[in-house]
Parts: sequence; structure tokens; C-alpha cells
Amino acid sequence: MECHNTYPTWKGVAYIYNVWNKDIEWKAVKRSITDCVKHMACNRHDGAWWQPGDNQRFVAEGHDVFSDVDVPHIIEADLARQNEASRVSEEKKREAEEAKSVYVNFEVENGFASVGETYYVVGSSPVLGDWNLAHGVEMKCVEYPKWVAEGIRFYDVWDQTIQWKAVRANSRHDAQAHYQPGFDNQITITDRSLTSTCDLGPILLKEIDHLREQVSNMEKFGTPQRCVVCKHNPRESITTNTSGVE
Repeated sequence: MECHNTYPTWKGVAYIYNVWNKDIEWKAVKRSITDCVKHMACNRHDGAWWQPGDNQRFVAEGHDVFSDVDVPHIIEADLARQNEASRVSEEKKREAEEAKSVYVNFEVENGFASVGETYYVVGSSPVLGDWNLAHGVEMKCVEYPKWVAEGIRFYDVWDQTIQWKAVRANSRHDAQAHYQPGFDNQITITDRSLTSTCDLGPILLKEIDHLREQVSNMEKFGTPQRCVVCKHNPRESITTNTSGVE
């Protein structure tokens, strides 16, 4: 095609034989003059730009037939189709992920704390920091001393059991943070919306009873006796809370 003082309109004439009343399809192709000389022909694999969308069509019903294409309009329509296809694809992806997602509410009852302290959920899932307080989930105090972390999303964990503990700390990097004593809390994912609750009241009372028993043994035998609950500290970098309710 040629452009003589009509840029950006390009025109070309093609002589086609034996095509009377036949459908002819065509596309506009853009490439550099150097490439055309080098390859002598355009093909779909040499880096040339091909008009997007459907082929242009005309029927050879006379000796002189005119067929044109508005490239900007075609490009705009093609971009719109691409954007719509991308939107639909992303929507389907989100729907697929949502189908495998579950939401868990974590609650801590009797979570007494000093001024400046808050509670965190840490546990055996990456969502809960893999037992690393720095990446745990911060809880909110909704009605003291009750703390909650609502709508925590887990992906693709159906029928899995997640262990977790409540941690009382001044910050995510508190070296003196207090882990919930005793055994880990557990929740098995069997529904898309679940709640797991830990009541620290009975746990701390049990801890106090063990401390009293330990003190009694020390007075009786003169040597420290390890407390069953106190010695259970699965996170060595965190100090277990043995101070009771504050």
C-alpha cells in the first residue's frame, strides 16, 4: 500500500482473477520497508503488526470493488475485547480462589492485659505467622477483657487442623511477650466460616495451681520441681507467662 499526501490513510490496488461473486477476506499488515525487502513477503511469524480482530470481507460483484478498514477503530475495539477478556479471567480466578477460601474468627476470653499491651494470634499456618509473633495476627479488644480477630482468611486448608495460641505483648517484637500457657488451641477446617475460642481464665487458674504446687514442693524438698504446664514452651524465643491474671 502507498501513502501519497494522505497520511495516515494508505491505499492499494490488487488485481484478483476468477473471484466473481466470491467472498474475499483480508487484513492490514504493518512492517518496516527494510523487513519487507529482507523477507520479500509478510508472514505471521516475522514480527510484523497484523490488524487485530476479525478479517475484513467483501464480495467481488463487479470489476471495481472498494473495501476499507478504520484501523484506530479496530484497535480500540480489540483493546476493549482484550480488557473484557482479562476482566472475565480475573473474575473467574477470584471465584475459584473464593471457593477454596475459609474465614475463621479467633476469640480470647478473659484476656487481661496491662496498659500498652495487646493480644496476637500466632499458629501453625503462614496466615498466623508460622509461630513467629512478628507475622502474627493482631487482635482487637471489643469488650474488655474479650479480644477478637475476625474474618481471617485461609486458602485451600479444607479438613486441615490448625494450631494456635494467644500471645500478650507490647508489640510484635516484644522479647518479653507472654504465650498462652498449656497446650495449643486447635481448629479443624470443616466449614467456610468458623470460630475458635480460647478462655484464658481457667487456663491461668490452672497455671496458678501448678505454681502453688511447685512452691510447695520447693519448700518440702528444698529443690525446684519442674511444672508440667510451665515447662511446655514450644516457642523458645518467647517467655511463657507465669504471672497469672493482671
